[in-house]
Amino acid sequence: MKRGIIFTLILLVFIPVCGFTYEVNVVSTSAPNTDDKKKYYLGSGLEEIDLRTLWYKKYENYVERALILGGFTRTHKLKDAELVIFTIDGGGGPGAADAAWFPEHLPKAIPKLTCLYFLQIRATVFGKEDLIDIWVTTAYIFTPASDPWSRKYLPVLATAVIPYLGSNTGKIIKIKLNANDKAVMEVKGLTNVN
Repeated sequence: MKRGIIFTLILLVFIPVCGFTYEVNVVSTSAPNTDDKKKYYLGSGLEEIDLRTLWYKKYENYVERALILGGFTRTHKLKDAELVIFTIDGGGGPGAADAAWFPEHLPKAIPKLTCLYFLQIRATVFGKEDLIDIWVTTAYIFTPASDPWSRKYLPVLATAVIPYLGSNTGKIIKIKLNANDKAVMEVKGLTNVN
């Protein structure tokens, strides 16, 4: 009995210090000759998201820190932007991939008792009449079905996309990230970012 209590106490201390390690999948596509555009205006990728809500502000902070760490500069004036960046996140279990809002580049088959959680960052430029996509970077993770929409994955996903923003990976890149890695802490705002 005493060993069980001691083991549980050690485990409760050990897990928060070490953090959980996640396997994140990243895929990015890019049009040629677009890597010189770095000044962006950030918007939501979903019309129904109010940019003034606390939820969006927290989400916005993670994405903004990831973009800064990726070498981008934010402007709050649309007229000064070289890029308009839209972001969406979401997830779901088996069958979610059939939904109209589910982005391309994500697996269409989600294993049973599992959910898929994703973050997509899409960069656009102004065309003659509409915005034109010039790159799309998506990160996703499979999570337990008991924890499908947890926001704890968002900083990990935002960290995973940093080296691939605006690039063309040509395939899915698998990355292992610990929740307590320095880069994840920077995205969370727990250490200094330029």
